[in-house]
Amino acid sequence: MKRALLSLLLLTACSESSDPEPASIVAPEADPPSAECREAGDRVDDAFTRPQGARLFRGVDRAPIATRGGELDTRLPRVVITADRLTLDDIEISGDAAPATLASEVGMRAALAGRDEGPHTGHGGGWENAVLLYVPGDTLVSRVRDTLAEMDPELRYDLVVQHPSSRNPEEPRPPAWLNTELERLRAEPDIEARRVRFRELFTRSVGSCAPARTHTAFLFGRDPAVPDSAAPSESLAASLLACACDEVDVDALVAIGILTGPPNRHPLRRLSFRRSAEPGERVLTAIASDTVSAFVGALASRTDPLRVHFATPEADASGDTEE
Repeated sequence: MKRALLSLLLLTACSESSDPEPASIVAPEADPPSAECREAGDRVDDAFTRPQGARLFRGVDRAPIATRGGELDTRLPRVVITADRLTLDDIEISGDAAPATLASEVGMRAALAGRDEGPHTGHGGGWENAVLLYVPGDTLVSRVRDTLAEMDPELRYDLVVQHPSSRNPEEPRPPAWLNTELERLRAEPDIEARRVRFRELFTRSVGSCAPARTHTAFLFGRDPAVPDSAAPSESLAASLLACACDEVDVDALVAIGILTGPPNRHPLRRLSFRRSAEPGERVLTAIASDTVSAFVGALASRTDPLRVHFATPEADASGDTEE
């Protein structure tokens, strides 16, 4: 009897002092990501952003920057002018007669588009008497002037520019270890091998942050060994925030994102103009010795209907003498 009573007392004591049910335990809230981590996430997202339309002009140096500009009409013929190359829709035009050849080709396309009203002809939906004109910012205006010399005077040029957002992309600052790896990568001719190596460098940069690692297979051309269904649903920045950026080499990630992306870090827009045979009060005179970046700055500051006079070599020379 005493033993039974003792057992009952012990059972009652254990029941009164037992822990609460697991469901009633409230886990402590994780500390919110720091301001530094949030800024790091924004930097990495910006570095890996691929602006729409940037692939239209592959293998060409960056376009100049303008603070305004309209959307690109990607149906138009694409003329690219660099210091040593001239292309029309990825077809290279060379030789002393390149300007005349370009004018002839664009004129022929205008004629074909004008005769055929089908929805899938020409450059899609009709001829606008215009071309997309892509010129890297460090090209001289004289090169543009000479290239366009024989084109239809009424042709409209939609000069392609980069349109800056409120957050300007930063320049890559790879840490020393990444610089060493990039030097080795430059000697690797195989593009697939380079992609594999960049995935390895990305993995090293994110450290033990498992949510960020899920992006690895989808950043440098999808890894064929990983199915589409494994693609992460959250942004790269959100993945870093989930880890509070612990053990993440942010400068390395930013450098990798920029160096593997297109040369144009801003969305592409257009500034439209037509040529004028003579200077005038409402005509912008393009200085032949300027770079296209300077020309774009002058063009973007105008609100008039944009007409541009490209001075002849003789006029440039006489202007220099007067100064």
